[in-house]
Amino acid sequence: EEDYGYSFVTGINIIDNLKELPIDIGLEIGFNQFGETRVSGHGGDTVTTDGRYQKGRNSAGTVLSFTGGYNEKIIIRSYSTSIGIKPSYEIINNLVINANLGIHLWEQSEIYSYTKSGNSRLVAAHEGIDTYIGVGINYNMNALSFEFEYLEYEMEYKAKSFNGTLKYNF
Repeated sequence: EEDYGYSFVTGINIIDNLKELPIDIGLEIGFNQFGETRVSGHGGDTVTTDGRYQKGRNSAGTVLSFTGGYNEKIIIRSYSTSIGIKPSYEIINNLVINANLGIHLWEQSEIYSYTKSGNSRLVAAHEGIDTYIGVGINYNMNALSFEFEYLEYEMEYKAKSFNGTLKYNF
């Protein structure tokens, strides 16, 4: 499922013009909120689990039923704190491609929500340390740059991220 999230990222170049080539290596630290994944249903509706829900309580392929007579939701929330390296290569003047490789400490929560009453309960929580990878392209104009990136984060429920960034370097 798709949702909107946000990230706060800061970084620094740790190597400029590696061996006199147009290659830089940066270090980035970030906080990521990946949005929510939601599955909704009414009494009698069903959903088939992939075996991860409720920490594997049900095997993959198990059909689960919504029991209430009103709209209920299963919500998965994901957050992480990341650190990684970001090598970049200037293709032509001001046009740069980059890669991202790092680790992130992540947390995910499974929440069951009862829309009618407004109540919800935590069903399961997951956490861990895993890797993330990505690629991107950016264009620099003096202190201003435009960047687009695609990132994949390994965790219990994997996250894929498409980012558009406008940066101003002081």
